[in-house]
Amino acid sequence: MFYTSLQYMKNRYDKVTRQNGLKATSLEEYEVWKDKTRKHLWEMLGLDKMEKGTSAPQILFEDEYEGCFRQKILIETLPEVFMPLYILTPKNVTDKTKVFITPSGHLGGGVASIIGDRSNPLVDAKIDNFNYDYGLQLAKRGCIVVAPETIGFGERRELANQKEEDILSCSCYHISHMATPLGMTLAGIQTFDLICLVDYLESREDIDISNLTCLGFSGGGMQTLWLSAFDERIKKAVISGYMYGYKDALLERNGNCNCNYIPNLWENYDMGDIGALIAPRRLFVQTGDKDHLNGKGGVENVKTQIEIIKKAYALYGAVDMVDHDVFEGPHRWYSDKIDKYI
Repeated sequence: MFYTSLQYMKNRYDKVTRQNGLKATSLEEYEVWKDKTRKHLWEMLGLDKMEKGTSAPQILFEDEYEGCFRQKILIETLPEVFMPLYILTPKNVTDKTKVFITPSGHLGGGVASIIGDRSNPLVDAKIDNFNYDYGLQLAKRGCIVVAPETIGFGERRELANQKEEDILSCSCYHISHMATPLGMTLAGIQTFDLICLVDYLESREDIDISNLTCLGFSGGGMQTLWLSAFDERIKKAVISGYMYGYKDALLERNGNCNCNYIPNLWENYDMGDIGALIAPRRLFVQTGDKDHLNGKGGVENVKTQIEIIKKAYALYGAVDMVDHDVFEGPHRWYSDKIDKYI
């Protein structure tokens, strides 16, 4: 016999959730709510406690890779926190406004899977399993791809995860345990990282971010959601495998990664409220109809959040700026409609 706390937590969730969720019925009310909500979430994620590093970016190497000119660059985001990233520029690039930031998700070895680096057999298998090389897929379609190494992944793993055989693991648990008692959150650090990355791209004369897109799957989708919600320099967001109601997906499925859990978030907002902050910019959401992360409600648990988002877009008369593509299959990136996202 087991005596668990789950039912209490579900009841508590139902009692307190979405106290500050989107309720606006006019564009004026929405704009007030958006400004207030961004400030609230900025503090909730601990972004108000973060300061930008001052070191100059470094080009670590340049080479040719899969028909692209590739640069590996190191930037400082937080003081003494460094983000390696790759920029893939196709040799045949014709439209330099097609620039994509492609953050990585879990279980893929970090940025290696995104750029299709199959040199490690463990990463190679995950690329096939999750269709994980979406950065390389975009580059092969003529887009400029900016692929950052997510904090805690790949080359940014903490000491406990740095063995060669741990390449697919991440240090979210360890970073979260350090950050939360210091008034910060891992999701906040990931978001700050990406804002610093956009700052860096904006400083480069050879990159045009006037039509900048962020595209990510799973944990990369989570990062895309948060970055796009805060930073209006992101003109288009493509979120794959990460849009669902928190109760089914993260409360009942409470063994998910630490990066998903933010103190006091569920009392105030559901995921669709965060997505509503992207309005009226272009938004694509991808869902696998058998994605276990959707929770017991399945695709319906996703649609509840899409409806919240569409309420914000409707106030702009821009509901057609939101697309929800549902695919037959599990938790993975679906490239079937990739040309539509470009």
